[in-house]
Amino acid sequence: MILAYAPGSHFLRLLDRLGVCEAAQQRACTHVSRRAAAAPDWEGAAARCAQLLHGVESSILTAHDARLLLARQPEYLCRRPAIVYEDDALGLVAVDKPFDVKLSAPKGLVWEGEMTMQYWLAAERPCTRTADGHVRFVHNLDFATSGVLLAATSHEAAAYAASAFRERRCDKLYAALVFGWPEWDTHTVTARIQVTRRRFRQKVSPSGKACRTDAIVAARGWLRYAPHRGTRAAAVWLTPHTGRRHQLRVHMAHVGHAIVGDYSYAGDVQTYRTFLHAAALRLPPPSLVDGLGAEGASMGGPIEMIAPLAPDGWRDFFLDRGA
Repeated sequence: MILAYAPGSHFLRLLDRLGVCEAAQQRACTHVSRRAAAAPDWEGAAARCAQLLHGVESSILTAHDARLLLARQPEYLCRRPAIVYEDDALGLVAVDKPFDVKLSAPKGLVWEGEMTMQYWLAAERPCTRTADGHVRFVHNLDFATSGVLLAATSHEAAAYAASAFRERRCDKLYAALVFGWPEWDTHTVTARIQVTRRRFRQKVSPSGKACRTDAIVAARGWLRYAPHRGTRAAAVWLTPHTGRRHQLRVHMAHVGHAIVGDYSYAGDVQTYRTFLHAAALRLPPPSLVDGLGAEGASMGGPIEMIAPLAPDGWRDFFLDRGA
């Protein structure tokens, strides 16, 4: 054991249980310390290790695979939510949700140290809770997706924001890393998506519901990290105009450029996360009809919130020869 003291000692004990050697433990500790904007998030890093340990004990992956993931892709250890927007007058709070974090866990937590966004936001901003203790989330993000997640501090604010999503009056922008180099720079995907009985996988079908996704290629390059080192990939901006389940993941797989790390649609079990991030959200200005604001047709301009790509704008995931 290279550290026998808090706060990193529990993290190291979990690394021990995964069979991580002392040198690799030191590298993991160094990574957690260097990536910290403030104090190192040992609790989050320990929870990530506990999630891996749960996967090993459940035969989802082997201990060898878990050790390889930590050695090759230490960014997996990061799990730190952050408030990215707050307006007391409008009653809105937006948080940057980490990947692989649930909104809530009605059936209970699964692994040691698991965190839900409901638990975290209720503690950080108690004003977002209803009388029965639930956080007023106004939309959903999948477990694997990171980025902007919006909550409200009042019934009126929740109704306003939820109606904007329901009536498609809000603009959503996602970032994704996808396999391959698209032959196009901009593209619109309108393939219909059908809900299947398989909980974690939908499919394109003529009998499905109408969908539309706009895609813009931001960069093309080669992935840096093993086991995909040297594989062609692209960073893309995605704008969904409909809100079907798994829409962006299904549409990108449909056009031959599945999202890196997407087990369900790319079969990628070797990347530490699904590289889909809700980067920005814009809501129309509220008015008196929404029960918010003062006299007048509307209250200011559109409401915008941004969750930056981390770490380092995803630049580290490309080799230097990429362009």
